[in-house]
Amino acid sequence: MSKDLAIVAEYAHIWGTTYNGMILVESRDLSTFHDFWHRFREATRWYVPETRTYIAQKEE
Repeated sequence: MSKDLAIVAEYAHIWGTTYNGMILVESRDLSTFHDFWHRFREATRWYVPETRTYIAQKEE
């Protein structure tokens, strides 16, 4: 992974949803996240049938 990207949390379940896990990723800029996301989906697309992506920008 890039030094400008970090997995800051891993969750086993998100209550109130049907999701069975979540990772929270933080990056310095959108292009860093975009590069990570495409590599991640290529590696997981065969056994993770559905994903959801939420993008937020932290207010300083």
